[in-house]
Amino acid sequence: MVIENLDIITETRSIELRLMEVWKKILEEHYIDDVRDIAEKWPERKTITVSFSKFIEYEDMVSDLDLDILTLIEKNGVEFINTFYATIFSLIRAHGVLYADPYVSLIVEDFEDFFTKFMPKSIESSAVGRLIMVEGVVRRISEIKRSIRIGLWKCPYDHIKTKLIDPFEKIDKKIDCDMCKQDNRTKEKVKMLFDERNSIYVNSQFIEIQDPSDLLSGREIPQRLAIYVEEGLVGTLYPGDRIKVLGVLKPVIKGKKTTDALVDVYLHALGIVHVEKEFSEIEITSEDEKKIKELSKDRDLISRIIRSIAPSIGGVRGYTEIKEAIALALFGGVPKRMPDGTYRRGDIHILLVGDPGTGKSQLLKFISELAPKAVYVVGKGATAAGLTAAVVRDELTGRWTVEAGALPLADGGVALIDEIEKMDSKDRTAMHSAMEQQEITISKAGIHARFKTRCAIIAAANPKFGKFIIDDEMKTSIVEQIDLPPTLLSRFDLIFALKDVSTDVGDSSVASLILESHRNPKAVKPEIDIELLRKYIAYARRRVHPILTNEAEEIIKEFYINLRKKGREHRVLTITARQIEALIRLAEASARMRLSDKVTKEDAIRAIRIFEAAMRSALPQEGGLYDYLPAVGGERSTTISKISRIRKAIVDKIRSSPDGVITRKELEQLFDELAKKLDVNKDKIEKIFSDMCNSGEILEAEQGKYRIYLY
Repeated sequence: MVIENLDIITETRSIELRLMEVWKKILEEHYIDDVRDIAEKWPERKTITVSFSKFIEYEDMVSDLDLDILTLIEKNGVEFINTFYATIFSLIRAHGVLYADPYVSLIVEDFEDFFTKFMPKSIESSAVGRLIMVEGVVRRISEIKRSIRIGLWKCPYDHIKTKLIDPFEKIDKKIDCDMCKQDNRTKEKVKMLFDERNSIYVNSQFIEIQDPSDLLSGREIPQRLAIYVEEGLVGTLYPGDRIKVLGVLKPVIKGKKTTDALVDVYLHALGIVHVEKEFSEIEITSEDEKKIKELSKDRDLISRIIRSIAPSIGGVRGYTEIKEAIALALFGGVPKRMPDGTYRRGDIHILLVGDPGTGKSQLLKFISELAPKAVYVVGKGATAAGLTAAVVRDELTGRWTVEAGALPLADGGVALIDEIEKMDSKDRTAMHSAMEQQEITISKAGIHARFKTRCAIIAAANPKFGKFIIDDEMKTSIVEQIDLPPTLLSRFDLIFALKDVSTDVGDSSVASLILESHRNPKAVKPEIDIELLRKYIAYARRRVHPILTNEAEEIIKEFYINLRKKGREHRVLTITARQIEALIRLAEASARMRLSDKVTKEDAIRAIRIFEAAMRSALPQEGGLYDYLPAVGGERSTTISKISRIRKAIVDKIRSSPDGVITRKELEQLFDELAKKLDVNKDKIEKIFSDMCNSGEILEAEQGKYRIYLY
């Protein structure tokens, strides 16, 4: 079957001529000064920025084509950009540039209101060759390289040929010289050689975007799209940026004589705008500001905010304090850069460890809906590269690209990690610098990249044994039942334990809340409209940067000193210097919640109350004080004292024995006495003795006999 394509060619040529007329009008009437400046400075300057709104002014120039100008441009994206090149090349040459095709890169702005928004998953096959606008989140960024955009060939008789080169086009090193053939200089074919030096290069980069997670249904897999950017658009994007891109969708043709039927496509970007993505970037109108200031004067403001966070979840003891802590995390403290260059984060990290069915995952899901930029991951499916970043070779371009993980993608927002305890221990280690310094560095394949991870981290985990073991004597503390390394635990500002303890009042409260939410779902709604709350938080984070008052400083300082003093008296580690910074962040967040530029006494007291609630729920008590040592990797303070006494008793027993040697039977008798006297499990004493042997403190003189190592 032969398709008669003469009419199509004629129509395409007619459209190209008309578009060239429109381009000529726009450039001469609105951008002639830019054209002259480019002509004067070319090739140092080879970029021009054009507002798309100018095209609407020339609607009448295409009225006879039975298409409005927007539809004409949209359907003929390839012709739109090619006619720009032809027009601008002609104008630049007219102003004195001698190069045959003086390449100029095009950037289009003010285009968002004129195009239908697509996502990578919704792009139809019919969109190939069209000018479309796509929204997505930047996932990968390649290294910056030089691309040939105008290729130049030269023959021995000084004939020159130039050609516009597409990013994926293969360049022939030798081609036939058609001009020599026309001149009949020789019967042999004259070859033109590719002139790499005099071809025109541009800075170029490939990025990859994917569907925004908030616009996907539960089972959808995010689709990806490669985007080519050059010159003025290079280096303007970072992983995690949510953007709208205007560009021409083109196929990747990898062969000259033959090509595969199954092809990849890429978007040749002409314009990029950032989409609102962070609390600090939410648009707040004057009407919104009026509502926000009015809300801030409400005497019951903080209680209303707490009741607006996941109102359908609750009933379990301690949830009010947890929701208050999460509210403080959403407002956040004030980040600071010290004169010596050190960075103090303002984001608040929270860990929720709870029995099954206490609503941890649902709470994280609610936060992901409230925060405009939130990344939700599940520990079992997350790796170090998935959380931080990885360097991978792009299949389409062959270039090394940096692919951002969940934490860089959450920069400026909230990272939510469910079932964090199920992550591999090596993968969890990658979170350390991301949590405290709030940046990660990756060096691979010659690429050295640094990513910001300025986000609050709210994580949820299950207890080590599936459910918290609570005995009367609390021999196994709550924090000792959290299956996470101390190096990670110590980086969380607050650790809350959600215990499913059965009481008549508690069980009734949980049952009533669940039944009410099923019977009348609309009745269980936030007290403050979610959109208003989101804008209220954004306004506070953007406009309010509270400073500690002397009064607030004294309260935090006194709390710290008193706890440390009591800890010394009872030989208990009650608090560390790292918790002072946590208290400051909580107090600053409290002031922000009130839209106050000063951290007052009340804010400091609220921070201490929340901090104590977290300690009360997770830390063991020793002498009426909460022992922080298990959370930073040590044994309980009282246990350390017992360990010291056990070690001393073993050493003294061996030294007092005849010839400084003790038998295994004598050791067994000693272990029984110590277990009874110190109320310690005998297995624990055996382990202490085994550690002393492994470290070389005690040597086995002969089978069943032991002595002290003599230095």
